Amino acid sequence: MHELRKGGSVRDFPGGLRPNWLEIDLDGLAMNVQRMRAHLDAFGARDARMAAVVKAEGYGHGAIPVAETALQSGADLLAVAIADEGLALRSEGFEVPILVLGWTPPELMPAAVRADLGLTVFDVDDARALSRAATAANRTAVVHVKIDTGMFRVGMPVTDSTTAEIAEIASMPGLRLEGIFTHFAVADEDRAYTRHQIRAFMHLCNCLRLAGIQIPMRHLCNSAGILDYPDVAMEMVRPGITMYGVYPSKTVSRSVAVRPFMTWKTRIAQVKQLSPGDTVGYGRAFTATRSQTLATLPVGYADGYPRALSHGVGQVLIRGRRCPIAGRVCMDQTMVLLPDGLTPQPGEEVVLMGSMAGETVDVEELSTILGTIAHEIFTRIGPRVPRMLYRGGRLQGRARLLRYGEALRSVEGSMQ
Repeated sequence: MHELRKGGSVRDFPGGLRPNWLEIDLDGLAMNVQRMRAHLDAFGARDARMAAVVKAEGYGHGAIPVAETALQSGADLLAVAIADEGLALRSEGFEVPILVLGWTPPELMPAAVRADLGLTVFDVDDARALSRAATAANRTAVVHVKIDTGMFRVGMPVTDSTTAEIAEIASMPGLRLEGIFTHFAVADEDRAYTRHQIRAFMHLCNCLRLAGIQIPMRHLCNSAGILDYPDVAMEMVRPGITMYGVYPSKTVSRSVAVRPFMTWKTRIAQVKQLSPGDTVGYGRAFTATRSQTLATLPVGYADGYPRALSHGVGQVLIRGRRCPIAGRVCMDQTMVLLPDGLTPQPGEEVVLMGSMAGETVDVEELSTILGTIAHEIFTRIGPRVPRMLYRGGRLQGRARLLRYGEALRSVEGSMQ
């Protein structure tokens, strides 16, 4: 096992027993949520409820601490992508409303109903299945209807028959139609298309109102919507990536000042010298052309560190200086070249993503290099990378991650 610094102990080691860890500054999350809340309040949306989107393990940050901090900082409820995420949060003691934004298969509906999860439907047959599950459990299931206004992912289309279908859902036994929503496709890029989606959604809402169908909670705004369309915050908003300190695109407005609060660190496992002609890693992908110094880091693509950063595409920070990757990122290890004059020792900290001594390699830089988005960089960081939690600059401990299968089994067991 890699030795600790002189005088240290396992208890003092930031990553626990793993020299590869995330530092999650929960004060940064609190600030992001509070500033979005203040932004909405300033635009007259004081009554809009905020559903903190904590799907995908809180965008890789740790769903449990993210949910706790967001709720303490101004969020009203939680939103997840799948029922199993909601069940896992329930098993951790979260009693606030939890809305499942994606599809819930009929066979999972009984467990979701018993856990009081709000479920999304966009099909009359699925609504009937949910009605049967709710009545069988002698419960009332909370329902939100998803409308497709131009995303063409999931949702009921805005057609002449949609009002009648939603009316049928509203009349089903065991269901309480609480919400109706849509999802913006290009709110961070195309104002004309976004306004088209808003008009389509409002048209359907007006048709429902004229038909005597009152749905108390309408919601359209994702992160980009909160930044650029606070005038349509309506009864609820769903902050996602902006809650995690990243703007949805380069063109969206910076109307709320947010910052990332995740730093990814590791430690140097070994330092060695290369001679001209020496090759590094699988495929001998890097060949030294002169005497150079190489450092090996205990992190790889099994941790979620992208293999596409190989061959000098990616850089890490050592003592605040950029060090390019040499050769291929391996499953569990990565090699980097040290600039001339830089002489770190085994055990020294390395920043994979974040800031050190005035230099930064942030998630937006990485996502631009890789031709992807920050969402993917965050969420592909694996569960074996410890999430170390900080408040007020002090280490609070390691985040517990959600237990998906166990949560589902516990709910199913209570039904027997």
